[in-house]
Amino acid sequence: MKPRTLTLLVAATTAGATLAAPVAAAGPTAGDPTPAPVTIAVPCDAAAPGEAITTANTHPGSTLTLAAGCTYRLKTPLPALTAAVTIHGAGATLARAHDAPDFRILRVDGVAVDLSDLTVTGGRAETGTDGGGILTTGALTLTRVVIRDNRAGDGAPDHDGGSGGGIAAPKPGSVTATDTQVIGNAAGTSGAHISVRSAAPQGGRGGGISIVRSTLTLVRGTVAGNRSGDGGLGVDVADPAWASLAGDGGFGGGIAMVGGRGTVSDSRICGNTAGNGGTGGTVTAGHDGYGGYGGGGGSGGGIALHSARLTLAGTAVCLNAAGDGGPGGPGVLHRGLSGWNAPGGGIDVGSGTLVVTGGSIVGNRTGHAHDAPGAPDGGGITNREGNLTLTGTAIVGNRSTLDGGGIAQDSTRRHPADMNVTDTTIADNVAGGTGGGIFASGTNGTGTLTTSTVTGNTARTCGGIAVGPHVDLKRDRVIDRGNHPDDC
Repeated sequence: MKPRTLTLLVAATTAGATLAAPVAAAGPTAGDPTPAPVTIAVPCDAAAPGEAITTANTHPGSTLTLAAGCTYRLKTPLPALTAAVTIHGAGATLARAHDAPDFRILRVDGVAVDLSDLTVTGGRAETGTDGGGILTTGALTLTRVVIRDNRAGDGAPDHDGGSGGGIAAPKPGSVTATDTQVIGNAAGTSGAHISVRSAAPQGGRGGGISIVRSTLTLVRGTVAGNRSGDGGLGVDVADPAWASLAGDGGFGGGIAMVGGRGTVSDSRICGNTAGNGGTGGTVTAGHDGYGGYGGGGGSGGGIALHSARLTLAGTAVCLNAAGDGGPGGPGVLHRGLSGWNAPGGGIDVGSGTLVVTGGSIVGNRTGHAHDAPGAPDGGGITNREGNLTLTGTAIVGNRSTLDGGGIAQDSTRRHPADMNVTDTTIADNVAGGTGGGIFASGTNGTGTLTTSTVTGNTARTCGGIAVGPHVDLKRDRVIDRGNHPDDC
């Protein structure tokens, strides 16, 4: 038998008065084992959303409609969403009150939740936890939602910072967002380093969105102004030890994916920053006289992939920055070396697959290192141990500290990398080392470059396309001219 839908009107009395108790819903009809869904109109009162969620959790499939334009300033955490529910925001805002303790705004526990026309802001996850705005292990659907100015929890002592400042999906599930903005969120910084037996903890990943073995779908979205967490400081020690080394910055300033699959179409991933490496600890003795080494910067200012598959279609990845290497700590004779600059100013394919169709990768930069030699870094895209396909894409005006202003590929014998570039323009990129347009190095690397243009790029050596001796990059109908210097 089809369940009935009941309508509950939860109304406040006078201003400042306590809300009336929610109307009790009728029980199930004869022969129907599940409670009937309810429809709840949620008044503009800070206590009302929590009461409505409590009711909806006992009536799967319910609908909550928030008061149009209301800002609910939450003093206490909302109950977790444990039953399927639809929440119509009607332009309302769920915000943690400024004087409230730390808590995230929404938690989805393994169920289907649809949110629309809603702003989620001011969430701050508790120490060591993910998801400042929303933590989901279910099927989350967002339509015209703004996730703004939320923060994952900073790490507990000797633990990494929390991930997913805006949205965290730490287990298999799905996040589907349409016409949604994820802006100004931050992953957590790493916790204090108190152990003398290990390197410092690392900053949290995914300043905007963190995906772990889940599915991400983003349509006409904006992920902008987010930041992953900074690495922990190296502990001060009497003798050189691993403990004097600092932690690395978190990867994926905008989006971090560890496993899982994703599709981003007609969207903007812009102005995000990966975390900086921590400062090395002080070493007060030791035969070499060096202080602790700084942590490496976080990779993938816009997007970072690890064992994940992502497709970008008609999407702009712009003005993102990978993290800076942290400075070395003081030693008896010398400061320790700083951490390496991070690869992938726009996108870092640490491993997995990235397919890009159309769109642009513009104005991104790698991190800086104070004195470390660095590694091939890729201002626009770095492909380290993955598979990269670009079709009809503009890679313009990106900058790398060392090699590969536009694209850098660096493979190993055990983990070869492959790139296939077609009908793509690679122009006006700058590298501080080699390969202003493209730099391909390492062992067992392969690729094709077809009907594409490489022009106006600049580097210290080989302004256009630089290819190492152990890389098989086949070219067909490629325009490679107007680069400086033209000595490849």
